[in-house]
Amino acid sequence: PHSQSAHQILPRETSMSVAAAFAVLAGLIAVSLALAAVLARTRGRGRVVRPSRAGSLPELPIADAELGDTATFVQFGMQSCAPCRATARRIQAFAAENSGVRHIEFDISQHPDLASKLKIVSAPTTFLLDSHGNIRVRISGLPHPDELVHHVESLAPANDTNQPGAVDVHA
Repeated sequence: PHSQSAHQILPRETSMSVAAAFAVLAGLIAVSLALAAVLARTRGRGRVVRPSRAGSLPELPIADAELGDTATFVQFGMQSCAPCRATARRIQAFAAENSGVRHIEFDISQHPDLASKLKIVSAPTTFLLDSHGNIRVRISGLPHPDELVHHVESLAPANDTNQPGAVDVHA
């Protein structure tokens, strides 16, 4: 049989100049920073729940008496989570300043079944319920104060049609 030399079997080494390596690294850093900026802008922003997915939170130990007259923020987090504590403080202060608004917290480490049913993959995750207990908005992360105002104002009695998903928070 024919014998091949090591020179013929091994692929030729490719070399990259230091300048090219730095250009590739700079490009990767730029893409990473752009992605981080996009994620940071969307974190803490509410997402309106589509009518086809709207409904009540499943099997929560919340009595109708605990719901706010206008809105109820139901927050899922953990005690060891710093953003969860900041979210709780922000929403509690907002609820204290706005009549008809309530805040209820659940520790997902004590309610893993709910976290699974609600597809909660990050903490904190907060749901905004209307006065009838229907989910209207889902917020991941620390909510921006203007978002709290915007979403609660959208649930004002004039906008309440008692239909899941009926509130247009962009109006």
